[in-house]
Amino acid sequence: VEQAASVFREELEILKTLFTDYDLVPFLNPECDPVERYKLLSKAAEYVFASTQALQTEGNGKTNQVSFKTYFLKTVKRMRSAFDICQPSGNLREEESALAQCFMAIAGFVRKMSGTSDVDADTMNRAVSKMVEEALKYNQVESVLESGEEEDIFSPEYFEKLSDVKMMLLCNPHNPIGKIWSEDELKRIGELCDKYDVILISDEIHCDLTNPGVKYNPFEASYDYKNAITCLSPSKSFNIAGFKSSIVHTKNNDLHEKIHKQLHIDDSSSCNVFAACAVMAAYNESEEWLDELREVIFENKQIVKKYLEEELPIIKLVECDATYLLWLDCSKLNVSSKVLSGFLRTNQGLFLSAGVDFGKCGDRFLRMNIACPQKLLKEGLGRLKAGIHALTIINQGL
Repeated sequence: VEQAASVFREELEILKTLFTDYDLVPFLNPECDPVERYKLLSKAAEYVFASTQALQTEGNGKTNQVSFKTYFLKTVKRMRSAFDICQPSGNLREEESALAQCFMAIAGFVRKMSGTSDVDADTMNRAVSKMVEEALKYNQVESVLESGEEEDIFSPEYFEKLSDVKMMLLCNPHNPIGKIWSEDELKRIGELCDKYDVILISDEIHCDLTNPGVKYNPFEASYDYKNAITCLSPSKSFNIAGFKSSIVHTKNNDLHEKIHKQLHIDDSSSCNVFAACAVMAAYNESEEWLDELREVIFENKQIVKKYLEEELPIIKLVECDATYLLWLDCSKLNVSSKVLSGFLRTNQGLFLSAGVDFGKCGDRFLRMNIACPQKLLKEGLGRLKAGIHALTIINQGL
């Protein structure tokens, strides 16, 4: 890890030197508008293409001159290899990680723009930029959810509002509320996607983490839809996210070809041999371990439920059938989730996710991760109670 960190920092310094005259600060600012960050990446990619500087590389005992673009992409590739090894260790500074992500994103833009020999970069950038801006500004779904009224998501009236949608992202089981969609619901969703010619991407990464005795329903097994894509990974269930292995499945040959091409462009189409072995071991030899894990997570859910009912009834637990993430209803506190999560973090050292991060309609909720030993969970619940008590005293004093 130390050797990888050294290589990573060496390559990162080279990349910083290449971009000495280019301002990347906005990308590193988490408050920066997403559209502006996208534009920065696009312009940085154009900068790579526009540079006429020739640089020297060494290999096989020879020194060769290569274009700025080739030099940049090879340096990013070396940096990324080292980054993948040392980043999980926590040895990298936040600024270093952010800068590395920035250069990798720029490299992704450059590879996309180099996809064919007749790419018109300016035309492509304008077209893609327009699509991204429209997508980021599109709030039809959120505006419906914020209406304050119950919505039947299967009603013709509801889908009429969304008739121009071209892709649907389905989370099954749902994160953060832990809902398992029924076969009937999935069938109806598939029928509607079929009717409106919508590509459906089903994120099923939490599928193994159901309550004991409860099974989830895969979308592709519930409805035979030609434009469906399923995303899976053993990383959550078996705690092997460090191997960076995942699965994308579709029965549609055209979609498969497009996905494969894009993953190849993004340099994400293959995994290392350790990841392959880990995935096979997880799925073929770890069923007993997974069943025990589900029992432990379910016990943790009961601990949280009982504690809130007895010690902190102002917060309600939203019942769930899957995942190790709990959705806590804090609406009676009448405090925004950002303020509440920030106060708990500062006052008690308790890190809970602000519900607003999942959409404005979640602004009175917090998300809690209970995939931890019971001793740590109980300590966290105690801190939650102490933090809510302190916040109540402060509010009463205002």
